[in-house]
Amino acid sequence: MILKRILSTLLCLVLISGFCYSQSDYEWKLVKTQGDIKAYVKKLPNTKIKSVKVETTAITSLSELVSIIKDAPRHPEWVYLNSKSQTLDTINQQNWIFYGMSDPPWPISDRDFVTRVSITQDNFDQSVQIISVGVPDYIPEVDDCIRVEFVHSKWLLIPHKDGTVDITFELTVDLGGRIPSWFINLAVTRGPMQTMIGLIKTVNDDCYKNCKVGYLTEL
Repeated sequence: MILKRILSTLLCLVLISGFCYSQSDYEWKLVKTQGDIKAYVKKLPNTKIKSVKVETTAITSLSELVSIIKDAPRHPEWVYLNSKSQTLDTINQQNWIFYGMSDPPWPISDRDFVTRVSITQDNFDQSVQIISVGVPDYIPEVDDCIRVEFVHSKWLLIPHKDGTVDITFELTVDLGGRIPSWFINLAVTRGPMQTMIGLIKTVNDDCYKNCKVGYLTEL
């Protein structure tokens, strides 16, 4: 009877410790800091895919940031490894279909993806979310390019009365195909960080300074 109780207690301790380990493993972990930009990663349950998050704060406006993000042809200027971007279809001002192609270093094949994008604004704090969800079958696949089957991203823009905006970018993607571990690590630690750095540099581009997006309310 005593042996059964001991074994039962040990089993409970193992299960509890395993649960705690799993829970912490799926929380955001800081992996890189560069200036005011921080990058985090976390594992997803029952998959090898990792989610990436980068955060920073900039002196800018919601209209300026949304205008930059919606300006698809100029994405190659600031989005990491992006070689081509375009809007395939405009459903309305706040919903559209986006196409992007990435040109990773040799010997990795090019990747492309198609997403449905939507913009929403919270009426309470005026924060803006731009969410992209993959729709891989929207157009036929391109020759010599691997279509990304799963991609989900989110921009969260939180304005403040002092003229700054907290900017968060989250990305979860399955690149598909055979990819060496060194590139996966590069994509996780470098890609989103360089994209955020590119965005902040673009914020200082004069061509976006006076942009006004009619359906957005500035704080």
